[in-house]
Amino acid sequence: MNSRIAKITVVYVLAFFTGLNFVIFPALSSAFTDTSLFGLSSAQFGNLFIPQVICIITSCLAAPFLVNKAGPKLILGTGLVLMMAATAGLWGLQFFMGDQSVLFPALMVLVACTGTGFGLSITTLNPLAASLSGNNKSSSILILQFLVGLGTSASPLMINAVGSLQNWMDVPGTVFILVAVLFIFS
Repeated sequence: MNSRIAKITVVYVLAFFTGLNFVIFPALSSAFTDTSLFGLSSAQFGNLFIPQVICIITSCLAAPFLVNKAGPKLILGTGLVLMMAATAGLWGLQFFMGDQSVLFPALMVLVACTGTGFGLSITTLNPLAASLSGNNKSSSILILQFLVGLGTSASPLMINAVGSLQNWMDVPGTVFILVAVLFIFS
């Protein structure tokens, strides 16, 4: 496979996993509000997304300036590392299920990491897709956005695939492994 096709493939697969990672927290809503697991109230669950929204907006606004200073590889890599940290941290929370004082603050930090990682990644992936496509820049961005959307629909499917709600940790664990492998290729 030639280098250009490999780069395009990696960019599009990254778009899919960026979407998948973006909705992992909302997809786990049943686990977060289940009293035998995280036990968050409806208000706490809703408040989880305040840092995510703030971090997405901030990172999307900052990404073009950061890319101009540090280059797209570093900013995209930083976004991926933040998304991996969020999924690894979410997986690790299974070991703190008895300590409710740790869970909500930890989730707030992890959601912020997801939001920042998403903002940095998606803002960097759009021009990367366009730069690799030649004369079909708008088509490349549309395909990339389609794959992000497809990824957002895959997270709830993964929740369904693990079967029991008690296996919630399989979803962030799997996503972490897949994104880590992709990170190595990117």
